[in-house]
Amino acid sequence: MDITFNVASGRIVANFHKNDNPDAPIAFVFHDALEAGGNMKDMAVATLFLAFAQNGFSVMRFNFNPSDDKRPDMEKGEAELTEASAAIDWLQARLENASGLWLAGVGFGAWIAMQVLMRRVEAMGYVSLYPDAKKGDWTFFSPVPVDGMLIGSEAVPGAGEEAMGELLKFINKQKTAKAQLAMVADAKDYKSIYRSVDAYLKTRKVAASKAA
Repeated sequence: MDITFNVASGRIVANFHKNDNPDAPIAFVFHDALEAGGNMKDMAVATLFLAFAQNGFSVMRFNFNPSDDKRPDMEKGEAELTEASAAIDWLQARLENASGLWLAGVGFGAWIAMQVLMRRVEAMGYVSLYPDAKKGDWTFFSPVPVDGMLIGSEAVPGAGEEAMGELLKFINKQKTAKAQLAMVADAKDYKSIYRSVDAYLKTRKVAASKAA
């Protein structure tokens, strides 16, 4: 369902799927940079949204508000980080029994998700689709508190196998958590993206049930 709510930077326009289970974990999916055509209705965002929704999550995606007509990029994003945190706070206040939080994103949105992850002690996992592994300083992502998934494609600048492999190595050399990497040949092969995320979420669900 489509919803709107107010945060300090303005009105957030969002799409929300609420799981019938009040204890269901929450997931947020953040879109790519505006200058790259990113918005919450992008097929990549919709694919991640669907994968989480069909794996028992309450899921939200929303449009970032442009700040002073400036477009976000990998070096900035303060307004987007603030909006992401405000949206999470807003939803958590209404789903008080949620069992945890996952962050996901596409491109610039993946970078936002990984930044937010480091600020949320309740975070349980992440899915990072086409992060620009060659751009920006990734030292902030250490120590990574939870396991997660990276998805790359040779067809996406900065998300090819070599760059993604280096990011994976950087994450996995840490002792706190591990990441998995999946590569897709066609960046718009949304069925393959869905299958990869769906399989990973199911694996994590099984692992959590065995640990309980």
